[in-house]
Amino acid sequence: MKLKKIALSFILILATLFSLMPLSVVKAETLNLPSNFEKTDVIEDLETAGLNLSLYPLDPTRSPEVINFVEYGYTLDVTKKGNFGLYIYFYNPKNVSIDVRNLSNRVQMATAYDGYPVTSDTAPTGYDTFSLEFCDKSEDNRFFKFRIYDKVGADGKTILERVHWQERRYDVSGLVLYDVNGKATEYTVGGTYKFSGFSKGCGSNPNAESTLKNTGYEKLETIRLEVKPTTYRTSSSSLGENHQNSISSVYFNVPNKYLMDKAGKLTGNLQKVKAEWYEYKTQPMFVITDEAVYNELKPFLGVYIEEYNEGLKYWWASEYAHLANGAVSENVFNLKTDIEVVAPARINTLYYAFFSKSGYVSGSVIEDYIKDYTKTAEKGYLPIKNGQISADLFTDDVDKGRTRGYNCVEIDANDTFNILSYDSNHSGWNRFWDYGFSRIDTNDGRTNVSPIYAITDSDAKLGAEDFSYNLLVNSDDVADIKAMAQAKDETTFLFRFAQTDYFSKKLYREENNSLVLVPTQKDWVAQETMFLDFKIIQLTFQTDGELRVVPAASNPIDIIPGITAPPTTTSKTWWAWAVLVVAVAVGVLLVIGVLRLEIKILDMDSTAWKIILSILVLGAMLAVLWFAGSWVIDIIAGMGGL
Repeated sequence: MKLKKIALSFILILATLFSLMPLSVVKAETLNLPSNFEKTDVIEDLETAGLNLSLYPLDPTRSPEVINFVEYGYTLDVTKKGNFGLYIYFYNPKNVSIDVRNLSNRVQMATAYDGYPVTSDTAPTGYDTFSLEFCDKSEDNRFFKFRIYDKVGADGKTILERVHWQERRYDVSGLVLYDVNGKATEYTVGGTYKFSGFSKGCGSNPNAESTLKNTGYEKLETIRLEVKPTTYRTSSSSLGENHQNSISSVYFNVPNKYLMDKAGKLTGNLQKVKAEWYEYKTQPMFVITDEAVYNELKPFLGVYIEEYNEGLKYWWASEYAHLANGAVSENVFNLKTDIEVVAPARINTLYYAFFSKSGYVSGSVIEDYIKDYTKTAEKGYLPIKNGQISADLFTDDVDKGRTRGYNCVEIDANDTFNILSYDSNHSGWNRFWDYGFSRIDTNDGRTNVSPIYAITDSDAKLGAEDFSYNLLVNSDDVADIKAMAQAKDETTFLFRFAQTDYFSKKLYREENNSLVLVPTQKDWVAQETMFLDFKIIQLTFQTDGELRVVPAASNPIDIIPGITAPPTTTSKTWWAWAVLVVAVAVGVLLVIGVLRLEIKILDMDSTAWKIILSILVLGAMLAVLWFAGSWVIDIIAGMGGL
């Protein structure tokens, strides 16, 4: 053991310790590959760096924290840059069972500054997250050692290329670690670590002695956020029948001190939010309303059925149709027929099915199903969490204009967006063919919606229904948002970061001995977009005309909305019936009047005039009926339908 410590003393250089957050620097006597240092013992590393480990006992009352940050092998020699590495040491006093192999473990560091080269006087203006590689841990789980994976950022540079050789500065705001139960926690680091000089063999003179040293540690202001999700769905969408706009948001509180100007007045605003997430769209999800039928279907989930499996006595389709006569339906599953039904109309492998009598399946139920699914992984696994979420559960693409997989986006409050309703590009007659005289709100779109919204006192006074509609939040979350907005000296913000399509449609079920689907809804099918490992990275505040970036520490969350049955009704109104009766009466009178006029035209002597006037009169009548009919349907729908 003593020999090992003597050997390591040539690798590590002692540094000044800062209370419970000491800092050390690596001294490399030889330029071995980084794995040489990755394999060193975490206890010996910390002891060689001068830490008194007796000051870091297992104690459930203590807070976990980063206790050491190491730079290894920095060099200007391009042939030796592969040896560069950054290492982070974590103290775990609560003995949390950390999942060291979790792909979503990561650290958040500054990657952009307000001036270059980066010095003590420059300020971070942008942050990013970096994956962690587990290196070692103590037997009692008190100490963990991770290596930070370098990567190319938005500026086209790696950490190694970004730091200035005279004094390397590393601004670390947070560390995200997952426990073995899948719970993610971001531990606030809030530290700036600085290094100068070179290890032996890393400078311009390969024979020079090591000049590597730490040049200081400073606290880094980091804002702690409790982030919660909410999802709002409009009744309709410009995509047409069976589609709804899904507005995904998170809400959180910000201390008012960040919004105050120099005079101490609350005149500032939250101008930008930067966040990251993984975005995926689900395969079709069946919701079965009969528990016995669900139990029969369950063994066939994840099973490839080319056309028909006689072991399952039911088949499904999302349109009632006489398939025996040649009609082709959608979302066809387990149908034996001579008619060719090809994908995507036919589902060969059904990956999701849930039992629900209420017409609702919660996000937590869907989340548990996804995490527990192990039947297939033909497309591999998602590159997050424990690496065991099957990619088969998701489509190969997402909605138009969006990005599947990893997203890192900064959104400005001025980046307004429009929520287009069914009426945005469908006429009244389109609505009639799709919905009849429906009670579905097809004109619920919005324009110039801000992605960042501060809850006001006036909002808090609204009833739950108006609050949900006006602010685009789920009605089930209204009480919690209002309660959060009552916090003293804080402002509650909504961050509307995504607008996606939600598809839901009636699903009809029939036994295999029948090739005719009766027009009676029994089940339904849905598809939605979910956002995994969502995390806010930084907030940009505007006060006194200046922008200020503050890194954020927030536990990553999974945003998996519940799925709801296709919208059906709102309240009936006798006014709508009155409009329909009057419209029909006026239409009948118009037709009678036109027919009388046509009789007079036919009595004319000139055949040419008979033809010309008949075409004009009948054409005018049809045009009036067409446009007036569409207008009447709009009015009836606006009143709530029949």
